Amino acid sequence: MAPRQTSQGSPEQTLHHRYHALLSSRQTFTSEQNLMLALIADAVDLTLRRDPSEHHAAAQAWDWILGFGRSSISFEDACDAVGLDPRALRKYLKRLRINHRGGGHRH
Repeated sequence: MAPRQTSQGSPEQTLHHRYHALLSSRQTFTSEQNLMLALIADAVDLTLRRDPSEHHAAAQAWDWILGFGRSSISFEDACDAVGLDPRALRKYLKRLRINHRGGGHRH
């Protein structure tokens, strides 16, 4: 069942616009926020690529997003630093990966 539409759009559409607005933002971020946004953007980009030569890096990025393994900066902390809901972004990315890869996914 598709998410119910409201006058403001679906939660997924709102998250999509929020994420992309941050990436193309003209607002001022601290150095730490810029770093966190770069980490998130790189991880998202890696997980959506289809380049077999980057499979290992993509798998590591996806594990980071899901919260597996040890990392000095967690996905949750990075999202919190730039005002994104990590659970909502994870859910959105899972759908994107399924659609982007034609139904196949890892984890």
